[in-house]
Amino acid sequence: MKGTTRALIRIGWRSFQTTVVSYGFGAMAYVFLLLWLYPSIAHAPGIKRLLQTLPRSLITATGVTAGLGNPLAYLTSEFYGMLYLWILMIFTVVGVVRLLAQGPNRGSAGPWLAGPVSRTRWVLSQGLVFMIGLFLTDLLVTLSIPSAMAIWEPQQEITLGMLLTLNGMGFLLFSVLAGVIALLSAGFNDDQRALGVGASIIILEYVLSFASGLAPRLAWMRHLSIFSLYRPDAIVTGHQHVWWPALFLILVAGILWGGAVWLFQRRDLEL
Repeated sequence: MKGTTRALIRIGWRSFQTTVVSYGFGAMAYVFLLLWLYPSIAHAPGIKRLLQTLPRSLITATGVTAGLGNPLAYLTSEFYGMLYLWILMIFTVVGVVRLLAQGPNRGSAGPWLAGPVSRTRWVLSQGLVFMIGLFLTDLLVTLSIPSAMAIWEPQQEITLGMLLTLNGMGFLLFSVLAGVIALLSAGFNDDQRALGVGASIIILEYVLSFASGLAPRLAWMRHLSIFSLYRPDAIVTGHQHVWWPALFLILVAGILWGGAVWLFQRRDLEL
């Protein structure tokens, strides 16, 4: 059975490795570009005057509250607050549906699921492939920051703990969102439907989080969004304690992935 699991992981990885490479190195390219621009932006007096004239609600919604005083604070507004989230949102929806849903729904996984492979083993092996891909993508982002700073801003110091927290919390957030997509992929017989519904749910969650910062009367929306547990600006400024949110994300991710296994075991499959 161990050999079967390894074979499933190899099959999943072959179909997923191109996605990991493209998204991982694409995110790295964004980081290098942004940090190349950082010295000219951070020291431009016009940028500071512009930030002072912006409404407080817009600054809060876009995550510029950490300011531009150091590279990580700059990246929370220019990268982690939006680009990072959108890159991994697309990566998660496309990746989980491809790994978990396309094989069973399109028949290519039929010989496996009708033979020696249990449905639990299928979900867990493909889920592991996704988690490895997510970890590697996040690792590339993490490594790109000190690498870029060593080239363009060697005098600037980066707090390693803060950097690991930013990316570690991002990894946990998308483990939960991947669990949502896994649940849909396990329940729907149509992978395109799982893709559409999953993308809609994640975008709605993001919009609720973004809109909650636009006005005080909309602040209640933050409590409806899982994105509220990932606040890059608050992490950098030391205003968010991450242990309880991290434990909550781990718990929810476990429940969602367990639910995906349970649902897939009970679904009718045309094998």
